[in-house]
Amino acid sequence: MQYLEDFLSFRTFISFYVLFIFYYIGALGALIASWFLAIWLRKKYFLVDKSYTFGKEILITYTSKKQRVWFVSLLVLLFLCIEIMWRMLFEFLIAYLQIRDALLQI
Repeated sequence: MQYLEDFLSFRTFISFYVLFIFYYIGALGALIASWFLAIWLRKKYFLVDKSYTFGKEILITYTSKKQRVWFVSLLVLLFLCIEIMWRMLFEFLIAYLQIRDALLQI
């Protein structure tokens, strides 16, 4: 009962635990959601599917395999940079909460 009272009166914070959940929702959920969104858009709208197919044909026709490998490598690198920034954001938020807890003990 005391734990529920502390939770409702904001003496116990849930931010630390919720940050972990939101980190994984953002890191994995955004990737999966964007993949499914792209598939859904291609199925739902004819123009999106047509432009995707046309763009893919042009890309394959006018670029070499080396250029396509570089492009995919660049996209993977960009994705990793975004994931690192997402991780750093949550590390700063967790550090803020730990600093707050340390200051309350002083």
